[in-house]
Amino acid sequence: MSKPTPLTIPNTTQSSTIGDLNGDGKIDIILQGRATYLKNNSKIDTVLFSSMTQNNINTNFGSNEYAIIDLDNDGKPEAVGASAFNNIMVYRNNSTVADINFSELLTFDTVVSSYNICVGDLDGDNKPDVALYTSSNISVLRNTSSAPGQISFAPVVSFPKTPDVFNYGARYAIAMEDLDGDGLKDLAVSNGGGYTVSVLKNTSTIGTINFAPKIDFTTGFSPYSVSIGDIDGDGKPELVSANQGSYSISILRNLCTPGTISFAPKTDVTVEQQPYAVAIGDLNMDGKTDIVAATFSTVSILQQTSTTKGSLYANGPFCGAGNGQLTFLGAAGNGPYTVVYNDGITNRTAINVFSGVPFNVASSPISSTTTYRLVSVTNPNNSVQTTDFDIDTATITVQSPPANINVTDNYTSGNYLISAGNISANNKISNATVEYKATQSIILLPGFSAVSNVFKASIGNACN
Repeated sequence: MSKPTPLTIPNTTQSSTIGDLNGDGKIDIILQGRATYLKNNSKIDTVLFSSMTQNNINTNFGSNEYAIIDLDNDGKPEAVGASAFNNIMVYRNNSTVADINFSELLTFDTVVSSYNICVGDLDGDNKPDVALYTSSNISVLRNTSSAPGQISFAPVVSFPKTPDVFNYGARYAIAMEDLDGDGLKDLAVSNGGGYTVSVLKNTSTIGTINFAPKIDFTTGFSPYSVSIGDIDGDGKPELVSANQGSYSISILRNLCTPGTISFAPKTDVTVEQQPYAVAIGDLNMDGKTDIVAATFSTVSILQQTSTTKGSLYANGPFCGAGNGQLTFLGAAGNGPYTVVYNDGITNRTAINVFSGVPFNVASSPISSTTTYRLVSVTNPNNSVQTTDFDIDTATITVQSPPANINVTDNYTSGNYLISAGNISANNKISNATVEYKATQSIILLPGFSAVSNVFKASIGNACN
């Protein structure tokens, strides 16, 4: 990585959020507080931001943390902030490509102060809702916006209803993702004063947001932050916590099935300083998810070196010809995969391949022995694997059929013995000869021509 590019910001800033605020395709920065932002003016190979711009809306209070998302479906993302003043702050976006502009500040009551925020569609109505980590519970505001420019929320609902439902009273982070694959986004929250991350399974229906009771999973001490992302490439998102008290990152492998929340015991990775935030992403474009942990003075990058496996198998053997099929056994879940393979002539692509389910080869039927080699596999999470397969080649064997042997002789009585072999293309008998014995009664009458008889020989393979 290159050296950091310094940007002048208030020294009291503790959080920032990134997103394209004005639709120019460049990622801008918005800072904790009064939606102060830095417009991205970068060019290729040059990182350049405008000077810090204070939001032109006058307000005496600011936000602890912002999320950037389009609330009213007008194509422009709002800045939505968690606030210590018992509300959320929504800065409505009225930007143009040339200029970032927030035209209106809206506030919605949350009853208690909030510290962390995440946004996403919780009830399946295609509108992003707001979930907040407050001083005593999880607060949710359901998006009821009806048209562009008309942003509204239903009254806040808190989960759970009791103030002591989370451990140790310290709540530092919240994240949202579908953990069990049922199509509903669940919530994960870190219990910063203890050793757990709590998961609330989403049981909402359209128009009604609800969650099952929390389930706790053990992490390192004092998980200050939690992020969600697929670490092992199986299509299921893991929980990753930054544990301030134990100088570690905990990874909890996802074992969920639709309707059931389950995670494997934690795997810890030690970092040199106390981590306060954690993020997940593929930093070096190798198809593997890496982890970034932030401390007061450093950034720790945990590059993933684990190997995704996978194996290729073939059907057959065939006698003369057959319908060729390959089977891919994946290590990243059931699929679907996109498998690119080479058949000795060119690369072929098979789409919607599921682990363990045979698929037809591109050129079929197969009339000669052919070896197939894996070129690449696109996993269900869209990561691409090109190396480190368990078995990367498979061969479909096609055997030559037995030869028809015509024997002409004059016999009047007795037993007739025929020995036959597998005759190759050059009319030579191969070493894989066998003996076919049969008793054949043939009646020959004077004046009639000889009788032609064909015997099928067995050579001990698929051609029987």
